[in-house]
Amino acid sequence: MTKFAVPVFLINGFLESGKTSFITNVILSDPEIQKSRTLVILCEEGEVELSEQKNLFVFKVDGKEFMTESLLANLRRDYKPDRVIIEFNCMWGMDTLYDLPLPKNWRYAEQLTLVDATTFEGYYSNMRNIFFELFQSSATVVFNRCDREKTNFASLRTKVKTVNPDAEVLYTDENGMIDITFEDELPYDLNADVIELDDEAYTMWYIDVMDNPERYKGKKISFEGLVAKPKGFREFWFVPGKHVMTCCSEDMAFLGYACRWEEGAESLRDYDKIRLTAVVDYRFCPEYNDKGPVLYATEVELLDRKEPNVK
Repeated sequence: MTKFAVPVFLINGFLESGKTSFITNVILSDPEIQKSRTLVILCEEGEVELSEQKNLFVFKVDGKEFMTESLLANLRRDYKPDRVIIEFNCMWGMDTLYDLPLPKNWRYAEQLTLVDATTFEGYYSNMRNIFFELFQSSATVVFNRCDREKTNFASLRTKVKTVNPDAEVLYTDENGMIDITFEDELPYDLNADVIELDDEAYTMWYIDVMDNPERYKGKKISFEGLVAKPKGFREFWFVPGKHVMTCCSEDMAFLGYACRWEEGAESLRDYDKIRLTAVVDYRFCPEYNDKGPVLYATEVELLDRKEPNVK
């Protein structure tokens, strides 16, 4: 008889980000979970303590060097858990876990990252690469201790989605989950005749148009950006976009969507700086091999061109 896989849930974040409280109040409060054996592996200790009880077992790992294949094998043998929750110390680096073979029948089910919204900006400006690593591999990112009046929800969401467009972003305050309508936080008017996109607004638009294409279908946008002409693109098509910082100043990603311009796409070159005005649509695009946002240019103004070096 084949034994079902044991799901391993990875709860990540900095110290005092609310990981233990989340495990206690959200995961372990489920009556169905309480009926089966759960092993929590603690890789750091905060102010909130987690105590053993019926069907709940807690094992503390004192340092990165002790998180080994043999340790996990021993925990599997000694506790025989039905599920495993790892409260991880993100300062150890994700490779500490993902390069570590799991015991037989253990399988990673989901990674969730907890972030303290009140200290996030300070940490982010100094340890952007760590957040990049956390966001990149997380299915869900939860910002704790939010304030409806003071928290810049759009900025938080954008920082996550720029790294991982598929991640779900949630917010909590002391009363629980906060329902935030991202449309209310957008730095532009969706009802404007032409939606003007500066650098910050462009990044938010790039993310939101993928998540909520119905908001933008038929809308006209305008922005300054660069031209990319990938090999294999159809005649009359190119990619206008912007370089956006994802991890650090040396790590920039070019974000753009396919655009059709029958009147002059062939005259454009890679790295041309342009001002584009275009109508947004959402349809199947062969270059995506899927449905996605596409642009139809109504006006393209060449602002600057880097001439090739001629010897």
